[in-house]
Amino acid sequence: MPRKAKRARIPEPKVSWWTTAYVLARKSPKGPYAPDNVYFRHARSEHEAMLGLEEIDVAEPLVLSLSREKAAERARKKDAMERRFFDLYIRMMYRSGVLKPPPEKDCVEVIASPFPSGWKPGQPETAIVN
Repeated sequence: MPRKAKRARIPEPKVSWWTTAYVLARKSPKGPYAPDNVYFRHARSEHEAMLGLEEIDVAEPLVLSLSREKAAERARKKDAMERRFFDLYIRMMYRSGVLKPPPEKDCVEVIASPFPSGWKPGQPETAIVN
């Protein structure tokens, strides 16, 4: 009678959700956030994936402070992907110094969300949101 094969009990590898998330990073760290100096790369940490941008300061808050006008403009975006690109744009403007965050009494705090899983930088902005 043939023997039964023993099955190896190998635990499944744990994959974090942020390993497939993309962030916008600068090619040259000394240069500004400009179209010819940025590219998409995989996130290196969960915090970086939630920011959507390369992690410069680990204490940078995930909450984005917007003026009432900018918050209204963000609310008019059609879907989550357009809002995500708007959040990236505002964070880049804050980091480069083009825009200044509003004073605390006049700001609206928005919680940013990462790019949906399965989205790749070559896809259009209207990717399906999971």
